[in-house]
Amino acid sequence: MYKTMPEISAGAVLYKKVEDKFLIILYSRKKGTQWCLPKGKIEKGETREAAAVREVKEETGLEGQIVEHLKDVYYTYVDQRRKLQLNKTVHYFLMKYIQGQICADDPGVEAVMWFDIDKALEKVTFDNEKQAVQRAIRMLLDNKRLENNEV
Repeated sequence: MYKTMPEISAGAVLYKKVEDKFLIILYSRKKGTQWCLPKGKIEKGETREAAAVREVKEETGLEGQIVEHLKDVYYTYVDQRRKLQLNKTVHYFLMKYIQGQICADDPGVEAVMWFDIDKALEKVTFDNEKQAVQRAIRMLLDNKRLENNEV
């Protein structure tokens, strides 16, 4: 039996609007078999929001501005190397692309790509991340301020 510990992370659904379409950023890992949202552990003294902005920058090379909180997801996984069972919480934010070129600083990131919202929903590997993307899509399509690029 492994020792159980909490692990708290933050991440984002980073979007931009090109012409009349919303695009969402995803990155791949594990030889392209997994497509994920940018996220990572919150560092000591860091807010959830600051961690989300930092992780987006580290994993994609892009800078974003948080629009609002999307959702929190919870799951458990085992870290065999550290012999721990981790109860993970991820705080996801909707984030608008501000600037930057795709360039990942994270060695676990293989590729970073923009996808239209339907393709992003299809590509994202994990159900909890799919739920965050679904919520982001609803917010983007329902919110006129976002649609008009005012936020």
